[in-house]
Amino acid sequence: MKNFFKGLLGIVLIIIAIGIIFYWEVHGRENLLYKDIVVLTQEINKNEVITKDMLQYQKREESTLIKEVITKKEIIIGKAANNYIPKGVQLVEKYFEDPCLVLDEDEYIFKIPGEWIMAFPNSLRRGDKIYFYEIDKNRKSETIDVDGDIPMYIEEALEEDAIVNTTVAYVKDGANREVVSLSDEERFNGTSRISEIEIITDLEIVNLLRESIKQDKVFIIMYK
Repeated sequence: MKNFFKGLLGIVLIIIAIGIIFYWEVHGRENLLYKDIVVLTQEINKNEVITKDMLQYQKREESTLIKEVITKKEIIIGKAANNYIPKGVQLVEKYFEDPCLVLDEDEYIFKIPGEWIMAFPNSLRRGDKIYFYEIDKNRKSETIDVDGDIPMYIEEALEEDAIVNTTVAYVKDGANREVVSLSDEERFNGTSRISEIEIITDLEIVNLLRESIKQDKVFIIMYK
């Protein structure tokens, strides 16, 4: 009888061991070593806007994941690809931009020379739509109006239509670092003061700005 129970115990232990191995291979490995990441269900081209049906979750071994891999669909839904992206590859946020920040074939980034600008809000941030208003260069020395608020030349400039509008690509400080808001709620609390503005533009807009400068104009930049 003693040998019978020993044999039965051995069989039970073997069954338990097989069960543990089975559970590990079917469930345990995925739960402990794998992570759900977001991948594309199809290849996409530059400028294509990401929709929910283009994405799916896929389990990948954590040791194979790249840094800052995307794990939530909502992070990139509505964003546009800034380059061709194949189906099924690991994704990171730098592969995507707001649609207005992805360049078309005839667009490029243009740094506005500092001497072209008379005034701009220091709350400008990347992605803002900005408007250029002309003003005579020699009016910069005019004093503030009687109410002590906005200089009169700015009020007069804003009464006219903007000559062009475009999108801010970057705003940078004197050390060539991008100026960003320190809080999602308050853009006026920035990392530093703006010293350079780069815009998304084409040759037509640049030529319009240059022609204005040749006529002794400078610009007031505003945003909505």
